[in-house]
Order: sequence, then structure tokens, then C-alpha cells
Amino acid sequence: MPIIVKNFFNIASITLNIQFNDSVLTFIGSAPVVGGIIFSELTNADKISLSWSDDSGINSVNISNGKLLDLNFTYNGGTSDLEFLVSECEITNSQNMPLSVNYINGNVYIDLSEPVMCLNHDTGNLEMAIYNEGSIAADNSTRSGPGISWNGHNGAYVGGLIFGNSARGSINGLLGSFAALYLNLVQDFHNVESDFASGFISDDNFDQATYAVFNDNGAPNPYGVNIIQKSFTNTGENFAFIRYGFVNTTDETINDFYAGLFIDWDIDNYSTNSGGYDVANNLVYEYGSDVSRHFGVAALSGLAGMKITEKRSSIGDSDDIRETSFDWISTLDQDQITKYADLRTWIGSRLGDIVPEDTNWVTFAIVAGNNLSEIKVNADAAYEKALEVGWTDIQVSIENNDDAQIPSEYFLYQNYPNPFNPVTTIHYQLPKSEHVILNIYDLTGHLVETLVNEIKTPGYYSITWNTSGVSSGIYMYRLESGNFIQTKKMMVLK
Repeated sequence: MPIIVKNFFNIASITLNIQFNDSVLTFIGSAPVVGGIIFSELTNADKISLSWSDDSGINSVNISNGKLLDLNFTYNGGTSDLEFLVSECEITNSQNMPLSVNYINGNVYIDLSEPVMCLNHDTGNLEMAIYNEGSIAADNSTRSGPGISWNGHNGAYVGGLIFGNSARGSINGLLGSFAALYLNLVQDFHNVESDFASGFISDDNFDQATYAVFNDNGAPNPYGVNIIQKSFTNTGENFAFIRYGFVNTTDETINDFYAGLFIDWDIDNYSTNSGGYDVANNLVYEYGSDVSRHFGVAALSGLAGMKITEKRSSIGDSDDIRETSFDWISTLDQDQITKYADLRTWIGSRLGDIVPEDTNWVTFAIVAGNNLSEIKVNADAAYEKALEVGWTDIQVSIENNDDAQIPSEYFLYQNYPNPFNPVTTIHYQLPKSEHVILNIYDLTGHLVETLVNEIKTPGYYSITWNTSGVSSGIYMYRLESGNFIQTKKMMVLK
């Protein structure tokens, strides 16, 4: 049985004293390794002492998910298999601040949570308030951030992340401004870790960057994911990125997973807002009555669903808002939009299957402009920037666009839909002209079909595979181009 320290943060030093009854538990592990550093270890019959500190100042322990250390015991009997305790436990972060530790069912958990806090991204033209528990904008009485502003004019009331899968057909996350005035109708998130108190950091690509980690343990039926939230802006650019990494903390694959944003835009006089859909740019937008300010969200990882609707005309305050919201982030609903009304926006991307301990990422861009043409230009610029920084979770849908940017690297995307019957689509991208082979194999390695075997120019491509003559099962598709080889799995389900 393990003792696990779960960590999303830079750890500078650890001291643990584990006491146990050796008639009940027997320590069978060797000295654990953390980030390539071996703990010093002293083992007595009933005590294990472990300590480590980063004297280099580099903070070399940094694990984005999973285990920091794992101490193994065998259970020999007795009244309980949890007859050990952790004493004299000290853990400090990279700023040498002590971290509190919880001991639950044999696991040591570091408490890195912060109270609800806000940071305001500012590019010069665009401002976006982001919170360490999943809220966006939140210009209301429960969250007092500056909203989302374009040239000094706020256009948002409240927004947040929502997600779910098709098996359950409902979302968890944050939905605001539907219940009683100023109250969130769905508010499931709990902050696990963040560094908002230290303010923004910068990196090679962005002036302002921050991150937080939260989970959906506040939901009536949690999905069992930790959500890594990262937000980025650059001075002079007219967009803000929000990237979400979903870490599957369960023992089972979460199938057919979708993630989306809900935003209650309030542009000028909120009761006179209008909006529209731009599927070609994966963009949903709203604007005020004088059409001088447009605000929107672009789904840079592919557009799976979208919806603009009035506050209460379509869903009201009913209990099925979780189910309805899932439909709207997973289905392209382009019904006629009511003009000059109090509107809300839903937009979603499909992440596919998340296997245990794995992380799937999705990227959204908050964009604005003085008119429709300008917000489209800014959405395109956000897409190009995302490609530039290497966020290869983007699922492109621009293979027929002659003006599309040439990819900077090879990539084979997960097929969609998956599982499927009988047709699926496979996307891939090439940075230069080369001979390309795309083959389908069964699990024995037998070649089932060759989909591509020719020279291709740089660009984005898609091809469909019809499995009318193929039996159910798991298959592999393999892309070969020059020295690049990548293989992914898919499932035919009949």
C-alpha cells in the first residue's frame, strides 16, 4: 500500500517521519526517487525517516500530475491496514513557504489551495479577469473582478469552464446568472493549488501568464478530474488564451469528453445585445446595439458545440440545465438568434477519451474587436499564435483554405468520431513536401488498408475511413513522412 504525496507545484524540501507497527505493516520499498534525486533513508523496525532538499536552487522537483513519491508496504493482518501515521512532516515550496499536509487513508496530500483570487490580464486593448477557481470576468456581487473589457468598455458579466461526457450527458463546472439575482446556478469547483498571490509570471512567449488547479469535488456527481488552468496574454495582442488540462484521477477511462466555456456577455445595455456564429473560424460572438464593440470566444482545439440564447427563454432555472448545457457544448446549434436581448454564449470542443493518470488539453481564445471583420482578424491571429507556440492539441479544420499558415511541425490527430461506425475522419499536418503513407493495421500488425501513399505538399489534410467491410475491434493508424512516424489507436464499434 502506498504513501503518496500528490503534487502540482515546485517542491523545495521534504521531511517525513512515518511510524508503523511492523506486525501489521512491513515496509518493502527501496529508497524512493524524486525528480532524479534519491532521498536519504534511515529504516528502523517501526520507523522510516525521509528527507530531501533542493540545494541547487533550481527547484528540480516539479510533477504536473501523479506521484511525487510512493512508499510500499505489505499488510500482515491486525485490526486495520492503516496502522501507521505521519509525524514531523515538513514540506516547503520553491518560495520556502511551508505547505500544510493532510493525511487521508494512507496518503499524504499537500494542501496548496488559495482562497478565491483574481488576476487581470491586460494587453492594452483587451482586459480579462481570471480566477483561481474557474471563473472568468465575474463582474457581479459574488466576484468583483473587472470583467472582460475592450478599449476600456466592459462587455462581460460572468463566465466559467464547463465540461462533461456523452455517457452521462451533463456538465459540471460553473454557470452563473441564471438562478436568483447575482447567484451562480452551478458552482462545482474547489481550488487545489495556484500561485495567484504572487501575481503574473512571464515566459519566452507571453508577458503575463498564470496557472491554477481545481477540481469538481463540489458537484453532486464529480467526474474525478483535476483541471489545470493556464492563461496567457501579450502586450499589443488583441486576444487572451485560456488553456485547460484535464487530469483523469480515476482508475477508468473517461470516454468522449467535452469541454467548453459559458459566458454571460453584457455589452453596453445588456438587454439590447445580438450575436452570431462563424463556424469557419470556430468563433461565437456577441455585440451591442451600436455594433461598435464585438466580444467572442474561439475554440482553437476544434469546434464541437455552440449556442447563443436568451437568459430564461430557453432553459429557465430548471434542474436540467446541466444536461442542456452539455448538449450546447457538444452540438453545433445554429438556430436563429434573438436580436436585442439579454444573451448568453456556450462554446465547446471535444477532447476524446482521457485514460487514467493522463491529461488532455483544450485551448480557447477570448477575442474582441470594433466590428465583425476585426474580431475575425483577431481570432485568426490567436489561432496563428497558438500554432507558433506549439500547442499541438489544436484540431485543424482549414485544410481547404489556400491562405492557411503552413504548419511548423508534423502531427497526427486523434480520429473523430471515436469509437465509430462505420466512418471516421483522420486529420494530419505536414511542414514540408514529402512522400506520405497512412496505413491502418489490426492489433496483430496485419495491414488492413492503405489510405494515403503519395507525395503531399505542406499543409493540413483529412481523410475518411469507411469500415463497412471491417469487423468491430481496436485498430491502429500509422502516419509515416520522412523520418516522422506516429501511431494512434481507434475503435470500430458495430
